[in-house]
Amino acid sequence: MTPTVVVADDHPAFGLGMRLALQAEGFDVVATVETGAAAAEEAARLRPDAVVLDVRMPGVDGIEACRRIVAARSAGAVVMLSTYDDPHTVRRAAEAGARAYLTKETPVRAIADLLRRLVAEPGLKLIDVPSLPELTPRERDVLQALGDGATNKQIAVRLGIGVDTVKDHLSSLFGKLDVSDRVQAVLAARRLGLQGDPPRSGVPDRGSRA
Repeated sequence: MTPTVVVADDHPAFGLGMRLALQAEGFDVVATVETGAAAAEEAARLRPDAVVLDVRMPGVDGIEACRRIVAARSAGAVVMLSTYDDPHTVRRAAEAGARAYLTKETPVRAIADLLRRLVAEPGLKLIDVPSLPELTPRERDVLQALGDGATNKQIAVRLGIGVDTVKDHLSSLFGKLDVSDRVQAVLAARRLGLQGDPPRSGVPDRGSRA
């Protein structure tokens, strides 16, 4: 029996290309949509074997669409296909119930082979969830302060600790995040989903900023 697939991507040209490529690989692409909401609706209506979702779409994004589809058991498998492969996004996709996460650079043949495996093995999950560095509560406080652009002295005042202690926490943070300065630490934290906005100001250093 020919596996059925719904493709969702907010770039019509990419969606059409994926549709044609999967059809050439022997799949029946029963719908091609451009929003997460439409993907969830079509999945509920068509009950496909698989749904291929872009992560970032207007309105309801791919992560929320995945969550809705999995909760309603509208499809046999949900595969996230995106330009973004940062750990935080992959983790969110896994938590939403995606069974695989691929970048858009993945060859169509590899995507098709993966879809066949997922359809054939309902319990199979092919999504690698990145591990997070284990930060202490105080390290998280320091990291949040970094994101606010605070200097070492400002962090010390905010947390009621000494400047030397702040430097010790920064050194530990840099090691755990595998970075060499405070700006890189904030960017790494954002990528991992540990913290929000980057610092509004500041010069990269190795924790010695006064």
